[in-house]
Amino acid sequence: MSRRKCERMTGPQPADALRIGATPFPKRFPLFAPPALLLLAALMTLAGPLISTALSATAAPFGTSAAANTAGPFDVDAALTYTAQLTDGIGIRRAGAEGESRAGDWLVDRLSALGYRPRFQGFPLGNGLTSRNVLATLPGRNPDVLVLGAHYDSKSPSPGANDNGTGVGALLQIAAQLRDQPLDVTLIFAFFGAEETIDSNPDHHHYGSRHYVASMSAAERSLTRAMISVDMIGYGTEFRVRTMGKGPQSLRDKLLAFAEKPGTAATAPLTYLRDPGRTGWSDHEAFELAGIPAAWLEWRDDPFYHTSKDTTAHLQPDRVQTAGSLVLEFARGVTVTALRFHDVAPEHPYRDAIEGLSAEGTVAGYADNTFRPANPLYRAQMAKMLVGISGGAVAESLVSTFPDLGPDRLDDLYPHDFVAAARRDGLIRGYADGRFGPWDDVTRAQAVTMVVRAAETTAPDTIDQPPAGYSSAWARTLGASEHGLNAAKAEVNGLLEGIPTTTAAADPYAPMARGEAAQLLWNLAHLIGSLAE
Repeated sequence: MSRRKCERMTGPQPADALRIGATPFPKRFPLFAPPALLLLAALMTLAGPLISTALSATAAPFGTSAAANTAGPFDVDAALTYTAQLTDGIGIRRAGAEGESRAGDWLVDRLSALGYRPRFQGFPLGNGLTSRNVLATLPGRNPDVLVLGAHYDSKSPSPGANDNGTGVGALLQIAAQLRDQPLDVTLIFAFFGAEETIDSNPDHHHYGSRHYVASMSAAERSLTRAMISVDMIGYGTEFRVRTMGKGPQSLRDKLLAFAEKPGTAATAPLTYLRDPGRTGWSDHEAFELAGIPAAWLEWRDDPFYHTSKDTTAHLQPDRVQTAGSLVLEFARGVTVTALRFHDVAPEHPYRDAIEGLSAEGTVAGYADNTFRPANPLYRAQMAKMLVGISGGAVAESLVSTFPDLGPDRLDDLYPHDFVAAARRDGLIRGYADGRFGPWDDVTRAQAVTMVVRAAETTAPDTIDQPPAGYSSAWARTLGASEHGLNAAKAEVNGLLEGIPTTTAAADPYAPMARGEAAQLLWNLAHLIGSLAE
């Protein structure tokens, strides 16, 4: 740990459209995604060399030369054995010096023995010396990346047992225990060089993590969903998760919530502490400033850090056990949908719907890993999602009769062919003047009517009619119109569950927000049984 001394598309296409391959998606609401395998292939095609090369490099089965307790709890004794090898066997590891170089080689040997294919990432320090990051990738079911980081240099004259031999040892043991387990996300184990300051300038630090972030392509940044820095976890009285408070705080919130779950092996309470000052105090800094959810786990305070007394003799194994268990269990169980949208907090009312539909491949977020649940969505996008959930067939041969869709592109089914399929299946009708208004914001009333039609078309036996005299929450506003009747049907059948309908903000003629749409579609999917088993 480094510290300061002393303390669309055709027609009216929006300017902000996203294009993936030959298919443009409006950035305002890229909700509907291709099937999971096609999405995976598309993301892998987009991924730059850091991630895509790493995944291909580990495609072969892992070796079995080193035994590991892969399925059990965190093995603190094994982790501290690594710490002792680094600290007692190599000693002081000043950035760019011979000790740090030996430590980098040692890390490569250890990771290779575990069956990984580690690689170096070199960088200059600005003082004529160079340092290296050591990186190893564990592919998951998805290319979305969780970076687990620990710096392996130390501040002279310290042998760096706690700062940061404990973080290195914990990550090596986590790499050992997870190597043969099926994970939902891809893990990159990043052992950073030159985290400590190299001279009297307090900002001359974090070289390895800063270089790592600066070297990522735009696609790699998009796929990097979160980063945990494991730094100084072997001594102290306070178990902390820390951030600078300047970037997305979703990972901090997820770690705090995870630590409180019953059965979590991290027995000590985890609390939050914000880094003081302009720069961060560990390798989470560069990630957080790049807009990537990042957090630092530590025990504090250690009176011997950065001194010759930071040896293995003063470490507290139970502290390493607590922190190592938390990181192991979080990495082992975290789902890709839980990491994809850093603006959807654990307590967000539509979180389950957003994450559930993301797992089904029905919704997707923006390139900056946000979902923006308060934004509106287009009518064309609503039509596309309804076709997907109801299982309607879509083909280029379909012809839409709406005049306001513009020319039909033969290399893209959206929006023309999805809109044509939605009309064929009776999900949409369009305006009285013959237009569809594909880029109009869909209102709550319109969205509810479309969803009711989808339910009645796809699974008519699941829809109950409102009892005689039933009055819905929107009855006064919508009256006996088709929208009013459908609102009553939606309410009776639970399609509006979780969506506010009685507040002043719940105007049925106002645009429906992305989060509300996700909840509405999630309710529909449950009602008609379209979710994957």
